[in-house]
Order: sequence, then structure tokens, then C-alpha cells
Amino acid sequence: MKKYYSDGGEYVYHKQWWQDVAYDRQKPVIVDGQKREKGGEMMWCSINGDFCLSSEECGTDCPDYIPCNGQNGRCRELKACFNSTGIRYLITEKGSVRIYKELKE
Repeated sequence: MKKYYSDGGEYVYHKQWWQDVAYDRQKPVIVDGQKREKGGEMMWCSINGDFCLSSEECGTDCPDYIPCNGQNGRCRELKACFNSTGIRYLITEKGSVRIYKELKE
């Protein structure tokens, strides 16, 4: 599932969420396409709202630690980080999605 990010926001959302935003505002939104970062050291803690090194900063020392399997291991609140695909999209209030601009890095 593709994810999208808007300047000024902190979170990455799916297409339907941005279509709802455009519909509610009754004007198009411009968002950047995102891809999941694979093999990165950083993770996003959805409770604390901060980046952390998954192997060092998250674990039984954290009061919000909830292991995925209920016993030990990775916390279920750790989310993957995303990187830009270099493509900006325009999502209209009618729900259509089209490429707006390709960003050069």
C-alpha cells in the first residue's frame, strides 16, 4: 500500500486518508510519495512520537513497552520509517490522484 506525506506534517498516511482531507477542505492537496525504509536503524515510536534506535532505546526499560508476541522482542508500537520516492502527487477533492511533479534529489 502506498503512503503519502505532506509538508508540515509528521505522519505518513494512505491514499484514502488524503482523499478524505481533500474532500473535507474542498480543495486539492499536494503530497509526497513515500516508501518504507528497509534495513534502517531508526524506528518511529507511535506512543512517544519520537525516533529511536530500535536495538538500543526501545525495550523493557521503556514504561510503554508492549512486545508484539506478548512476551519479548520488538515493541508493537515501533513503526517503520519512510523515505521519499521523489514523486509529488496531487489528490483532488473528487479523489483522483495524479503525478504533480518529480523531485530531483
